[in-house]
Amino acid sequence: MAVGTLVLSNALSAGAAEPPRWQIGGHVVAASPRGEFQDAVSDTRWGALGYFTRRLGETPLRAGVEVGAVTNGSLRVELDRRGGFNTTEARLSNDMLFGHFLFRVQPQLGRLSPFVEGAVGVRAFENSLFFENCVGACTVPTGESNVAFSAGGGVGLGFRLTEEGRGSGIALEARLRYLAGGTTEYYRESDLPELADELAPLPTRSRTDLVMISFGLVFDF
Repeated sequence: MAVGTLVLSNALSAGAAEPPRWQIGGHVVAASPRGEFQDAVSDTRWGALGYFTRRLGETPLRAGVEVGAVTNGSLRVELDRRGGFNTTEARLSNDMLFGHFLFRVQPQLGRLSPFVEGAVGVRAFENSLFFENCVGACTVPTGESNVAFSAGGGVGLGFRLTEEGRGSGIALEARLRYLAGGTTEYYRESDLPELADELAPLPTRSRTDLVMISFGLVFDF
């Protein structure tokens, strides 16, 4: 009798527990540029992000912040020896840091937690153009980091790995989103054949839209 009472008491206590309010997650990211931005170094860029969200009251709404980085890779292009550079190879890279405020609608349906989200924030781009075997300055000045507005939305799905129910746990999460980006400056492969004769080449300017796919783990408590 005492054992049964203890089991029932524990079950009621578990049922009355608060649902998890906080989420902390980490994702591996693959980003694919859209429009003119597709010409910048590579078709697919890899990176990572981390985020946290907090549930708003007893609703399925969540708000939080994410930060991350995507390396766009590097490109080596052989150039003719001409002009002031006297070079045979150019190295080009574009990297990106980003930060967003997140807003989600994410109900918990058993082990599954589908969500729709919006994001708004900024991106900072680091550009590098370096000429090997050159005479004179080997690094072309690209100015300071370019900061651009960033906003978009997407959908995702979480699958809870720990026991279904209330309380803390771990989940797998996948997400697909489209991010519209403001205008910034960067170098493209198509710019390089014209750069060998220019000591101060001008970078390309365009919007920086991305499709981003990510996958990772989420801890809630």
